[in-house]
Amino acid sequence: MGNINKIRIIHFDDKTEEKGPDATVRPGDTIIVPQTFRKKFLEYLQIVTSVASVVLAYIAAQNR
Repeated sequence: MGNINKIRIIHFDDKTEEKGPDATVRPGDTIIVPQTFRKKFLEYLQIVTSVASVVLAYIAAQNR
C-alpha cells in the first residue's frame, strides 16, 4: 500500500502544491499518488514473464 504522506495536491488556480494527509482539495486540483516500489516491480515482472513465455513458445515450436 502507499504512503499517505507522499500524496501531492497541485492547485488549479495558483499552481501551488500541498503534500500530506492534511492537504485541501478544491475543484480543478490535480491529485498525484505515486506508485509504490512493489507495484512497479510487479508490473516489470509481468512484462518479463510475458516475454519469457513468448520466447519459450518459439523455442518449443522450433524443436518440433
